[in-house]
Amino acid sequence: MSHIENQKAWQRSPKGRTIELHKFLCDDPQLKILILGGMHGDEPEGVTWAEEWITLLDSLPKQKIDWFAIPCLNPDGYYASPRSRTNSQGVDLNRNFSSSDWTRDSRGPRYNPGTKPRCAPEVDALSSLIEQHKFNLIIHFHSHSEACVILTSNAPNEWAECLAKATNTPFKEDIGYATPGSLGQWAGLGLGIPVVCVEELEGRSLTEVRSNAKNAFRALGQLLEGELL
Repeated sequence: MSHIENQKAWQRSPKGRTIELHKFLCDDPQLKILILGGMHGDEPEGVTWAEEWITLLDSLPKQKIDWFAIPCLNPDGYYASPRSRTNSQGVDLNRNFSSSDWTRDSRGPRYNPGTKPRCAPEVDALSSLIEQHKFNLIIHFHSHSEACVILTSNAPNEWAECLAKATNTPFKEDIGYATPGSLGQWAGLGLGIPVVCVEELEGRSLTEVRSNAKNAFRALGQLLEGELL
């Protein structure tokens, strides 16, 4: 890497908690990739994935990629007791993006989309970051009762399939139900940026989660290195 920038207080949550942004930058990038965890505070496996990738990026040799990494977008939900899917304002961050299909209707309080798109400060900050940097790929880490890798994109994407193969999990192009106002709907379909959602198995041991994260990182790194030679 040419240089690393660690912004420990890139943004603040509604309760004043810091949201970190780590940048691993090179002089002449051919790709820009954004990764993030903790969009839903009650999915700690996603935070572990993001933290593991940040650790691996910290020791990565110089390559032609700019990496941006947010370990936990929703610290208020993550540090709540019990942990909460929504932020401290009761908003599901993954239903608050300004996609063309955003709606105030929801399946229940856990999926509350907020009063208007980008009303959650966490989503507004992330949206501004994405608009500013025009990423080639966005990967966000979650957990679910069924592990899978989901691609939201206007075209097929081998990077997403690579992550699924590396973790031996099903690859899907549709989660199976509507997600209005999600990151995928806004950035994946609206902006044309491939958005990959990695769903780790909910409740999986920390050792296994870290192992999956490492395997996925190495597999994607090898694929990208081959493409950028």
